[in-house]
Amino acid sequence: MKPAAGVVVAARAKIDGKALVEQDLTDRYGKFRISGLAPGQWQVQGVQGESQTGEEVMDLKGDVYNVNLMVSRKMNKADWLWGRIFVGALGVLLLALVAVYLWTHAHYVPAQEPELAAMVAQVDQVRKIAAATDSSKDDSLATLRTAVVGLGESWNSASGTLRSITEGQKVEAKLLLTRSETAVAAKNAKDAELALENLKSVLQNQRSIYLWSEPPSSYLEVLFWSLAGILVSLLVTCGYYLRRKRFYVEGIWMHLSHLLAVPFLALVVVFLLSQLKLTVQIDQSEIALDITDPRLLAALSFIIAARPWGMIDFVREASGSIFGSMRRQLGSGGEPPAQSGSSTPAQP
Repeated sequence: MKPAAGVVVAARAKIDGKALVEQDLTDRYGKFRISGLAPGQWQVQGVQGESQTGEEVMDLKGDVYNVNLMVSRKMNKADWLWGRIFVGALGVLLLALVAVYLWTHAHYVPAQEPELAAMVAQVDQVRKIAAATDSSKDDSLATLRTAVVGLGESWNSASGTLRSITEGQKVEAKLLLTRSETAVAAKNAKDAELALENLKSVLQNQRSIYLWSEPPSSYLEVLFWSLAGILVSLLVTCGYYLRRKRFYVEGIWMHLSHLLAVPFLALVVVFLLSQLKLTVQIDQSEIALDITDPRLLAALSFIIAARPWGMIDFVREASGSIFGSMRRQLGSGGEPPAQSGSSTPAQP
């Protein structure tokens, strides 16, 4: 909170039926001193032009000589009006963000992974073989059987690395592969073709993906969730300020700066963390966190943005360490600084 200079601070009390008033003017540090007050209940308030602070009650006892008291500005009608408008605007922005997020995820399907695209192409090739297979001829069925077995082997090797389809889709794909193998064993090429056609549809259906995991879509995912995090944080903060009657119009500029800058800072922090191996220890076991998991990516982006001051401190400390190390390297001609057993490396 910025100290206010030139504020008239008045202490008022009614003791033994007599109204008492003592005043002082704050210095450039916002400090004031009122001495010689009689024991009793005093109301302290600061006034400067049309602005004033709330009344702070100070109960002086007979054996109390030094009391420190801080008075702060009181909300006026303009502060209250703009505070409610700003909170309402934040709520509208949050709802709009949710609507845009849902719309983009429903209409924008990221490009397929190369492995998944290759798998879809192989499925389609085997489906064409099944369509051309004559079930009454053993050599034709043998060709189809070989193609289906090869498709199953390809799926077993690639399914574990596919991230753009869900676990439910993988289970469904495995069932359809088994069905096609069973149909070939029963010499029913038509059933095999139908199973492979359904398998192709399952692998191509990426609209069930709710969180983007591949660049450049993952960059937008981080921005979406970090923007949601800072909006929620500002709603809680501004609501608290209004409840405590401490919301001031000039504070809107700080909130707007957070709204614009924090999502990009969160993007930088997430990518810094993605270069590290994160583990969480619970009791005697450790759990490794894979930040490339889209669910963890979204949650981490939201949490980081909801704590803007902590994130800003993290970025400052990380940049200080990086540039401090670069300065030491350049100052020593590219060689790491020599250290003895008793020396302590300089902190950046």
